[in-house]
Amino acid sequence: MGEGIDTFLDLDGDDENQAARYSQGAFAHYSVGMQLNYQGNDQYRFSGPYYTKGVSWDHGVSLAIDGGTGDDLYAFDVFTGLGKANHMGWAILVDEGGQNRYTTQSGFGEAAEERLAGFFDLAGSDTYSILTATPVQFSNDNMIPRSSGGLFVDR
Repeated sequence: MGEGIDTFLDLDGDDENQAARYSQGAFAHYSVGMQLNYQGNDQYRFSGPYYTKGVSWDHGVSLAIDGGTGDDLYAFDVFTGLGKANHMGWAILVDEGGQNRYTTQSGFGEAAEERLAGFFDLAGSDTYSILTATPVQFSNDNMIPRSSGGLFVDR
C-alpha cells in the first residue's frame, strides 16, 4: 500500500491469509491503514520478501488486530518480525487471545531511529519461534522494551 488509506475488516470465520509484500496490515510510503480480524482460528502466512502483518515503512502507520480468543498461526519464516517499524514508520500488532503460534526470523516489536513499534499478545499460552540467533527470549507473561522505540508484551 502506498500513499493512501486502507481498512481490512473481517468479523468472523477461520481464515487463511497468504501474502508476499505490503499486506495483512502493512503500510508504507505515507499511507495509513488497519487490518481488523475479529473471530476465528486464523492462519497468517508470508512468502516474502518482507513487510507484512503489522509492519510500517517509509512514514507509514499500521495497526493490525486479531480479536477474540481463537488459536492463530503466524507463519513468517522468511520475514524479520511482526509489529515492526522501519524508515520513520509506526506499527502496532495486537492479538487479543488464544493459544497462538508465532514464527519469524528475528523478533517482535522491533523499531529503530525515530520509529515506533509494538507487539502485544493479550492472553493465552503462546509459542514463539525465532529462526535466527538472538539474545532476546520472547515468552509468555513477559514485557521486553526493544531499542529505539520498540516494545514486546505478552500477558
